Amino acid sequence: DPQAILLPLQHLLDEVWGHFYRAPEPGTRPLFAAYDDVLRLQQRLEGSTAQSLKWPLNLAGIPPSLPDPIRWVQEHKASSMVPTTRVAITHGDLHGDNLFVDPGHAWVIDFERSGPGPILRDVTELEVDILTRLVTPGRVDMVAFHDLAEAVGSPTDLDAPISLPTRSGDNPEMIKALHTVGSLRAMAHQLIGVEDLREYLWGVLLDALFVSLLRATPAIQRDRALILSAVLCKNLERWKA
Repeated sequence: DPQAILLPLQHLLDEVWGHFYRAPEPGTRPLFAAYDDVLRLQQRLEGSTAQSLKWPLNLAGIPPSLPDPIRWVQEHKASSMVPTTRVAITHGDLHGDNLFVDPGHAWVIDFERSGPGPILRDVTELEVDILTRLVTPGRVDMVAFHDLAEAVGSPTDLDAPISLPTRSGDNPEMIKALHTVGSLRAMAHQLIGVEDLREYLWGVLLDALFVSLLRATPAIQRDRALILSAVLCKNLERWKA
């Protein structure tokens, strides 16, 4: 049941870390620069790891017209300046391996990256972890995952309903993932508020790209992170200001 995931996360966002989110300051830099502070994205993009990632992935059913996310981010990073961006104290490395939970509570470990950062950084990293790693391989193939990426990348408001394409709409794993991500976004919207969804989508994009550039990332997670990144690049490029 997704509630088994969501109840501890509600406790985490509201009670454990929520007080840090309630006194944000205006952001003054592009989101790429802010994420680069802790993720060393520019170095990774320029390094040998990035050069070894071939695009397109040549996976059956994945549109070859999707932009190369590594090249796209390098070319558009200046446009990651979103005027409504805010900065707060964030955990900075919030994924499943750094969480302890019981049925109604969550606690975090590993504070190496904790400090001032984009206020949505923790929530977007959780979303990327859910989508690229925790959605069960084998129950969601890459074509279905592309549908999932399109679904989470298409809304223009954080609390807008997210729907699946007809061909994937009866997949229980996809439905569970979408419900979990949608509820996580609703929590973030209620607690943090988001005036411009580009702030959120850029966060998901940059964290997904970071996952794809880590040498230790398993192949299926890397492919998912690249597909998610490419879909978000396409949607951000079409965004109407």
